[in-house]
Amino acid sequence: MTALLERAAENHAILSMHAIDLGEVYYDCIRVDGERIADEMLDAIEALPLAVVWDIDKPMLKIAATMKTKHKMSYADCFAAALTVRQRSHLVSTDRKEFGPLAEANVIQVYWLR
Repeated sequence: MTALLERAAENHAILSMHAIDLGEVYYDCIRVDGERIADEMLDAIEALPLAVVWDIDKPMLKIAATMKTKHKMSYADCFAAALTVRQRSHLVSTDRKEFGPLAEANVIQVYWLR
């Protein structure tokens, strides 16, 4: 991940994450490690050169909902994919189960971390 952040900085790329996905990471961290650790993790993520997209407008909602109807994936992951489509960018993930079918169908482009 560090290499990705460094490469993004060198290329003046903007990395972004939808707030719904950030919320999913936060709740999972609370579940596994407790609220104090989750808060520390949230602070660490907010310190990264990462733009959190907090809004959901009608077009974003429609893209995410349409993905949910067409693909077996979590609703939060639909927002990650919708943000990728909307920004005409690449999604960064390790989750081949969720995003592999979208990449194979050329719905999104994925940069696999592993």
